[in-house]
This record gives sequence, C-alpha cells and structure tokens, in this order.
Amino acid sequence: MKKNIFFCLLFLSGMLQAGNTARIENFTGDVKIRRGLDESWQPAHSSLILETFDTILTGEKSRVKLLLADGGQFILGANAILDIADLRRISKRELFLIITSEKIEKLPQRRGGSGFHINNVNVLHGSKKLDTDADGVNPQLELEWRRNRNGGVDLLEQRFYTNAIIKFHKTLKTYIDVKDCGELYFYLGQAFEGLQNQGQALEAYTSSIKSNVADECTGEAAFLRREKAGKAILRLKR
Repeated sequence: MKKNIFFCLLFLSGMLQAGNTARIENFTGDVKIRRGLDESWQPAHSSLILETFDTILTGEKSRVKLLLADGGQFILGANAILDIADLRRISKRELFLIITSEKIEKLPQRRGGSGFHINNVNVLHGSKKLDTDADGVNPQLELEWRRNRNGGVDLLEQRFYTNAIIKFHKTLKTYIDVKDCGELYFYLGQAFEGLQNQGQALEAYTSSIKSNVADECTGEAAFLRREKAGKAILRLKR
C-alpha cells in the first residue's frame, strides 16, 4: 500500500511539472499576465508566449483567445483568472490520481512521520484565507473567488472537464470563507456528468444542495440551482 501511494504521488508530482505553453492570439479589453512567482502584473500583447506557471487575468468586458501547444484553443472570458497549467490536457487517469492525492492529504499523519505534500500552484500567490470584515467576507476575497469561478466555468463550457474539476476543487479549497450557495459543487456535478462519471456527479450535486441549505440561501438563483441539482440527481438515479 505504501509503495502504491509513493508511486501515485511521484507520478502526480512529475505530471504537474510537465511543460505546457500557450500563445495569445488576440484579445479585447484589459488583459494582464503574471510570470511564475512574480507578484506583479504586466499588460498582455498579441503573440505573447505563456509558460506553465504563468497566469492570465481578464478585466470586465474583456476576452482573450489562447492557442495551445497541442494545436487547440481556449477562450477566457471577462473577469476571470487562469494558470496556464490549468490548460494542460488531463486524462481521466491523471484526474483520478489527483483526487486520490487530495484524499491522502486529508488522512491523519502517523506520529513522527513527515508525510508527503504537493503544493497547489494557485496558493503560491497570497494566502488561502483572508480576514473577514464585520459585515461579511472581504470584498477582495470575493473578487478573487469570482475570477477563479469564472475561469472554471470557461473550462467547463469548452469541455475541458477534467481541468474544470481540478479548478473548482482548488477554488473550494482555497476560498473556504466564501459562501457560494453550492454553486461550485453544482458545476462539479456538470463536469463529472460530462465525463460520464455518474457516481461523483451524484455526490457533487448532493453536496451542492447541502451547501445551498447550510448557507441559508434564499435568492432566486440559489433556488433555481437547488432545483436543477435535485432534477439532476433524479435523472442520474434512473
């Protein structure tokens, strides 16, 4: 068992470090890029080559078209953020390894053991948890969450299902203070459905409803999402 876990994590570590590039073909509005671990943002320009650990950010009413190393393309919409690493084509097997590693990280460590840990690229910039204001979650935290949510939705809508799942998982893990009324779990359900993984889709939709209720969401959007999640659960159980 120990040997299997070691090789699982070793393979995953190598996979995350695999090369990946994208080139900006064109864009409209305010688009910025961040190089590697650099905290500063720079204006984007057409034909710019982006590497694995670079990040791209779009402003309101902005859009950027990326040409990927494998010959495909990806369009990032307005008010969204994405690491170029998030665009690497990920197989179902690799997704399974990533999910398995997340579960392993949650296991209690043995006394005196150091354990393994694989860093999340998104967490290298800033902290996981920001202080909250008296009236609710810090507005900057909500803005960051929204940008990551939008990046994940763009992945989902362009059928990068495995990438979208990882993006939503990272966002849930990073922005734990944001109450989203089950929105990210709902998108996870859609992504797992896209992969025809009914079991995990059911689990995600169920978590979406539970989160919706736990957050005491009463808005129309939250009600419709809860209703859609319920219908999806009934459909998948047939």
